[in-house]
Amino acid sequence: MTSPPTAPPPQAGESAMGTVQRQIDATVDVMRQNIVKMTERGEAVEQLLEKSDDLTQTSTEFSSRSRQLERHMLWQNWKRTLIVLGIVALVWLFAYLIDRTHTLFWVVFALSIVGALVYGYVLFREYRAEHGSGADGRGVEMFTRRTPSV
Repeated sequence: MTSPPTAPPPQAGESAMGTVQRQIDATVDVMRQNIVKMTERGEAVEQLLEKSDDLTQTSTEFSSRSRQLERHMLWQNWKRTLIVLGIVALVWLFAYLIDRTHTLFWVVFALSIVGALVYGYVLFREYRAEHGSGADGRGVEMFTRRTPSV
């Protein structure tokens, strides 16, 4: 708050009642200023509380979305692994049913196919990392049909 008002010096020809009235007026002015400052401070506190609530809500949403994304990415990795294992099993089963005498050859063949698929996937991921994911229209040039310009 503000320091108490100092008594104004008496003016020539002023009565004691006038001096007291001036002191009261000065005190009232200080009180009004204090009320205005308290109101402004209260508004600032309210704004801080609103921002704090917004930040809390945003952080909760971020936490929830990050957990969802983590689960989604984990599921994507598992799907990829299951697909690769399925391909290996199908190739091996198909090869085994065709020629049961050369099982080792077909196992090596299936593993080489998986290796080629993994290598192709890694190259594709690197290409997407360099040229964009395609969500914004960039990085999909190699997968779109080119139309001749007129």
